[in-house]
Amino acid sequence: MVGQLKQLQDTVDSLADQCCDAIGVLWQCVPPASFHNIETTINKDQPANPTEEYAQFVTALIALTAKDIDVLIDFLSSEESTAALQAASLCKTEENHEAGTCLEDVVY
Repeated sequence: MVGQLKQLQDTVDSLADQCCDAIGVLWQCVPPASFHNIETTINKDQPANPTEEYAQFVTALIALTAKDIDVLIDFLSSEESTAALQAASLCKTEENHEAGTCLEDVVY
């Protein structure tokens, strides 16, 4: 469970980084809006911007990371994760820790 929470935290941190990157892309790529003749500005065909592909990539990456977060949250809050299963997982973790300690003793 601790590993799953760590994975969720890492994914949320990654999403925060990606959102900061997206803001940087907006600052670099988006031209300032002109409020004079707003209708012609909106309807005007703008030339293809080579950084548009990067902006689309960042957008897709943010959407994918958000989906990963949803999957991780669903996995954590699964109804199959009963108290008995969590206790069994904790016992297995303790057994692994004891086995690791024995292995360290053998190595030394």
